[in-house]
Amino acid sequence: MIKFDKIKKYLNKKLFSGRSFSALYNVGVDAYAKQNYEKAITFFKMAVERKDAKPQVYYNLALSYQCIKDYDRAIVTYNKFLEIYPNDYDGLYNLGLTYYQKENYIKAIEFFERAVLVKADEDGIKSLIICYLNQGETQKAIDFAEDIFLTPKIGLDLYYFVAKVFENKNSFNKDFQYLDVAIEMYLRIVEKNPKHFDAYLAISICYAKKGEWEQSVEFCKKAIEANPKSYEANNQMGLVYYCREEISEAVKYYETALKLKPEGDFKIYSNLGYAYEKVGQYDKAVKIFSQLVTKFPKCPAKDEIKNHLRIIKDL
Repeated sequence: MIKFDKIKKYLNKKLFSGRSFSALYNVGVDAYAKQNYEKAITFFKMAVERKDAKPQVYYNLALSYQCIKDYDRAIVTYNKFLEIYPNDYDGLYNLGLTYYQKENYIKAIEFFERAVLVKADEDGIKSLIICYLNQGETQKAIDFAEDIFLTPKIGLDLYYFVAKVFENKNSFNKDFQYLDVAIEMYLRIVEKNPKHFDAYLAISICYAKKGEWEQSVEFCKKAIEANPKSYEANNQMGLVYYCREEISEAVKYYETALKLKPEGDFKIYSNLGYAYEKVGQYDKAVKIFSQLVTKFPKCPAKDEIKNHLRIIKDL
């Protein structure tokens, strides 16, 4: 297979040796679009050698290397592109991303910082915050988030996405340091916009992760007030009440959530089934578990649910 690939590359070079830059570049672009990255690399490399080669070919070649995880070549090629266009946002961002993929957070931070100076884009800002946190520079991440909050042109929505980075970081570290930062950020959002549904729901979820159920209920109620027809908020409230062992309340909100979005997911069907069972509504539990195994044949707990169904059918 390796020899065949080498022969194919050799034949391509022979066949296209007289073609113009545009012809070679366009073949590379077409191959990239079809996710044939090796072919794209072959043609972008041929295009680079043409006298009339245009700088964007370096970007596309680097992107192709990145897609096949040849990060070292991607870095070299992005740098060639940035020598010509030092303030190109996509070049800076993708070079930062390549260093991030190599877990070189110091270099990733360098290029993400340069990228967000060019354009305050959501992806660049989130990536920079993640790198600060991965590098242990928590205060830098917090200070940068503060700058975002105080910049009117950037807006609360981007600040919300930055808060999400802190919230999700906690999921991996299993401590509340980042969750507490996220909660403070979400609270600042609802201070400025008392109708910000997403922030209310996020606060409820954060408190639930901490096991602080009363606060979780309080903010979930505010989320539902802001958007009564939200599947996510009603499902969250069902989950919180279930965890508080207030099963009748949990059933009420789970049922509302499923009316709003009947397709749901396997988790809400499972949770509602067990909730029905806990309040002695076995017929409803059998019905909802039966729907679960029919609707979600690839559910990871399918066999367990089937066995459970056999048990509760006799109750």
